[in-house]
Amino acid sequence: MTRAGSSNRPGTQARHSSRLRPDPGPAQRRGTRAHLGLIDFDAAELYVGEQLQRVGHQLLRRGVKTETSEAPLRLPGCCVTTLKIRKRQQDADRARAGQAWIETGLAFTTRHGTPIEPRNFNRSFSRCIAAAKVPTITVHGTRKTCGSLLAALDVHPRDAMQILRHSKIAVTMEI
Repeated sequence: MTRAGSSNRPGTQARHSSRLRPDPGPAQRRGTRAHLGLIDFDAAELYVGEQLQRVGHQLLRRGVKTETSEAPLRLPGCCVTTLKIRKRQQDADRARAGQAWIETGLAFTTRHGTPIEPRNFNRSFSRCIAAAKVPTITVHGTRKTCGSLLAALDVHPRDAMQILRHSKIAVTMEI
C-alpha cells in the first residue's frame, strides 16, 4: 500500500513509496479531488480517509463524512495505470523542488507539493475541456461521465456503484 494519509486498516504495510488520491479516483466529489488515502497498486484498491475542504480562506483536511466513505474503492486498470504515471510525475517534481518540496501526502499537488487551490483546478479543468473541444461540463459532472465510462469498460455494476459511492444499485444502473 502507498502511504498518503491515515488508515483504520490494521496491519497495513508500505509496499510502494508514498504520495498517491484520485480523486483521481474516477468519481469526483466536491472537496475530495486532491487527496488520496492509501493506494494498493497490487490489489487495485484505493482507501480514502480524509478530504480537502475550503473553510473561509483556508484549505483544511478533514475526515470523510461517513463510514462507508472509507470503504475500499476497486480501481479499473486504466485508473491504476494513470495513478502510477501521476506518481512518477510527482516523484520528478519532488526531485526538482529538492528542499523546497512541502510534503503533504497528496497525490495531486502543485510543483512544490502543496495542495492545488480548488479555483485553480477548476480553471485548469476548463482549459483542458476547451483544448479537447468537447462539450463543457463541470468537475462534478465528470461523475456521470465516469459512470458511462465504467459501463463502456464493462466494469461490474456493483464495482461501479462503489466507485461512484451510490447507496443504491438502481442509481448506478440508470447511467
